[in-house]
Amino acid sequence: MKFILPALTEATSPYWRPIKYSLFPPLGLATLAAYLRPDDEAVIVDEHVEPLRTDDELDLVLIQVYITNAFRAYAIADHYRAHGIFVGLGGLHVTSVPDEAARHADVVFLGPGEQTFPQFLQDFRAAQPQRVYASIAGRTLERIPPIRRDLIRRSRYLVPNSIVVTRAVHNTVTSATKTHFFKGAAPSTRRGWMTPWRKLRGCPDATFIFWMTTFWVTAAFHRRSSPACKGCGGCSRVRQPWTPFCAET
Repeated sequence: MKFILPALTEATSPYWRPIKYSLFPPLGLATLAAYLRPDDEAVIVDEHVEPLRTDDELDLVLIQVYITNAFRAYAIADHYRAHGIFVGLGGLHVTSVPDEAARHADVVFLGPGEQTFPQFLQDFRAAQPQRVYASIAGRTLERIPPIRRDLIRRSRYLVPNSIVVTRAVHNTVTSATKTHFFKGAAPSTRRGWMTPWRKLRGCPDATFIFWMTTFWVTAAFHRRSSPACKGCGGCSRVRQPWTPFCAET
């Protein structure tokens, strides 16, 4: 199985700033990979930091699609499907234009994938996959298994220890992308306050990036989490990116 994050053109061009696209690993794909069985073979390929091979023999290819990489994602999907490989597409762009994406895929995922991906895997193993898997209300981050950081090529990223502890924005606005993508969920969803620290213990680096401003907006969550950070395997520095949107799925 191969999880792919296609690159924007400028990410591989010498005339742009490639470091911009190698800051953080694709946590969304690593999250989905956590639902695989221990004996499943999987690889995550982030085209922003490494070349993509398309001559391999696979059972399943899953591609994360943004509006900025949609043409590239569709080209990759069409290539694999032409060679008889089952392809799934998901992400913000697919959720926004599912009919367009469906022309390039065997299955599309609408909304956050962690709710529907386990069911898809069960259906796929039974040779009965559906064409569309749509996330519904009642989602939670509490039961998500530890993401597959072992599939992330750590040396390729500036901060491989990035982590998401909240989802969407605390004070929602109707124009926010998440309003459509996370339809049916609460405006802001948080993990239990100790969850991030349990997952990060053992990471070799001492700097972590919390990829969401609502980590700080919610005072109670911040107060309870900050002391835990200080005792987390020698963690000495915490940085909060300025962006108010999550870079996960």
